[in-house]
Amino acid sequence: MRLDNRLLLILLLAFVYLYGWTILHWDFDFSKLVAIFSFGLLTQTLFCLAFKIPVNAAISTIITTMLLGLMIRTEFIFICGMVSFFAVSSKYIFQYNGKHLFNPANFGLIFMILFTHQAFITTHQTDFIVISGIVLGIIGILYRSDAKKIDMLVFYFALNLLVGFVYKFLGYSFESFQLNDVWFLIYSFILVADPLSSPNSRIGRLIWALAIVLITHVLGCNLNLPYAHFYALAIGGFVMVLIDYVFNKEARFSWDSVHRRALYTNDLMLT
Repeated sequence: MRLDNRLLLILLLAFVYLYGWTILHWDFDFSKLVAIFSFGLLTQTLFCLAFKIPVNAAISTIITTMLLGLMIRTEFIFICGMVSFFAVSSKYIFQYNGKHLFNPANFGLIFMILFTHQAFITTHQTDFIVISGIVLGIIGILYRSDAKKIDMLVFYFALNLLVGFVYKFLGYSFESFQLNDVWFLIYSFILVADPLSSPNSRIGRLIWALAIVLITHVLGCNLNLPYAHFYALAIGGFVMVLIDYVFNKEARFSWDSVHRRALYTNDLMLT
């Protein structure tokens, strides 16, 4: 029996939670975590009932809520619940050709940052153990699914180095790599690599990664916009639509190369 890749990611994120709480002494407000998980699962349940989606779609929602719990920082429990609600809802409201227009966790964060001004990105710092665990864990999950999917990470980091070098040569200062921050590890190894919100074709993913990196540097360097990475990924949703339209004959890119079903079934896909 083939083990669902989503379960492996849940185990990886559970390790990050446990290690961060016990060893790195990250300050978790468990009442806020409960709000994130409960609102996310309740929202998923409502969509399951409305669209007759199989109950195992909740596995993907657990991943989304775990990511949000690691990244959001706010003083208000209500915002924790709402960020989860909008993140899960965005999967079904904003779609293109059976794919998410936006990464759910990223959408929830950006939406609440923009419209409440009381939501922020976590400042949790990592160590070598967490960095190694996330890097090796995600690469292993991607390789297990399809070795070619690692190209998304390779493209993103290589282009980040190249564009960052050009910007430094031009006299700009922008810290695009922040491996000691847990948000950057989650962003670069999980959110950017999400196949349901990135182009299908290999060349399309290269173009998309370049667009994400360029938009990040323009927003961060030229416009001094906080959380430029997250805004760039949100804008990248529209770029993904254009790229998939141009390369419309390419096979759909998914986390699992064996089981490829419509988004509404939500099985064997990481979100």
